[in-house]
Amino acid sequence: LPILKGRLFSRRRILNLLSLLLSFLLLLLPRLSWLTGRVLLLGQYTLWCFLSWTWIALLWLPPALNLFCVPLRCSPHLLPPLEKMIVWNMMETRPFFLNLLIGMNLWSLLTPPRRGSMSRGMSSLPPSSFNF
Repeated sequence: LPILKGRLFSRRRILNLLSLLLSFLLLLLPRLSWLTGRVLLLGQYTLWCFLSWTWIALLWLPPALNLFCVPLRCSPHLLPPLEKMIVWNMMETRPFFLNLLIGMNLWSLLTPPRRGSMSRGMSSLPPSSFNF
């Protein structure tokens, strides 16, 4: 059992627990007025990634949480919207996620800054363009 090996609250288990809590929030309260469109889109994509990797997540979560989250995911009134969302996201896959990050202005936060003293406008050019 992974619980018996090592620490009880490892970094991976805490991240899985946070994604599980986010998925519960989005499953139970999908149309909150105080959530902006960007947060809701990112949350829905996080939920889709969590459901896609559910077996990996269930291997690292404690058994009590597994018993709690499986009936919620398998309840009949939640399956049709989840299936539509998963199929729609599978059709878009990686380009959708990159477009989502760029549209939400999060891509610059996730990519590390480039080293060097180039000007801001020239930083997007590839290095081969500087060979004259």
